[in-house]
Amino acid sequence: MKRRTARTSTHAGTLFVSDIFYSVQGEGSLTGRPMVFVRFSGCDLTCAFCDEPKHRRIRKRMSIDEIVSIVKEYPAHAVYLTGGEPSMQKLIPLIARLKRSGMFVAVETNGYRFQNIANADHIVYSPKGKVKRSPLVREMKFIVDERTDVRGILPYAKKLPVYVQPKARKNVIDKRAVDFCVALVKEHPELRLSLQTHKYARFA
Repeated sequence: MKRRTARTSTHAGTLFVSDIFYSVQGEGSLTGRPMVFVRFSGCDLTCAFCDEPKHRRIRKRMSIDEIVSIVKEYPAHAVYLTGGEPSMQKLIPLIARLKRSGMFVAVETNGYRFQNIANADHIVYSPKGKVKRSPLVREMKFIVDERTDVRGILPYAKKLPVYVQPKARKNVIDKRAVDFCVALVKEHPELRLSLQTHKYARFA
């Protein structure tokens, strides 16, 4: 993976968004929960296995009012902020508004800037490279396959729920990676398995 120069919205009160949609969470501890997904544009990384490359192309500038209004059109009371990399943008005001509206707010981040998402109810940290430490993190997710050195992952499972997720080829499930992760959690039961169930059930 390569790091890119981060870009954030320079217009006060607006955020760069690539998509807002309603689906069922397929990963980690929130699997099976209906949620409104807000996918933000841009990322500071370029990962070859990224399954959402469109976040680099689609950059709709939206106000907080517009985002909250769309989110409230759906029946779920849970929101998942993802990307791209959501913490590239200052999301504290948006998260506050969503929470005042009665929403449970979860964020998935690669750890770019935790202070931009600090008031979220649940932070999923999926590091790509050097791991940062933050008391805000509620669970960790590592994208792995048979080439991954898992020795660096195990210590984190002593303090937090740590999920290993099979590395996919874009949107194609890699059975070898799945088999590797299954064997890994059986060998190290302190780890948990995240299978991207939305790719199996195709409900996204």
